[in-house]
Amino acid sequence: MGRGNFLLRFHQVADFTVAEESPTEMQIGEPVRAVLQANETKTGVAFDLRFLGSLGESVQIMRGHDRPRAPRLQVASVKGTFYCTNTFEYG
Repeated sequence: MGRGNFLLRFHQVADFTVAEESPTEMQIGEPVRAVLQANETKTGVAFDLRFLGSLGESVQIMRGHDRPRAPRLQVASVKGTFYCTNTFEYG
């Protein structure tokens, strides 16, 4: 990129201008929230786990240059007749 002013846009509420003569502050990242969705299919339930930043941006959790162990989800029935632990997969 050359010198000059740039308008960066990744979400309507997150527009900002980068100018050589003045610093720009970006409000991205924390707080991070986990979003868990359950989708019922004919054969079972599929769970989707995503991490989102304060502006709805996708957040990838890293430990150095590697991803940490994938999160686990424990599911149990109210009466205790069903219990299982599932591990999410990255990708």
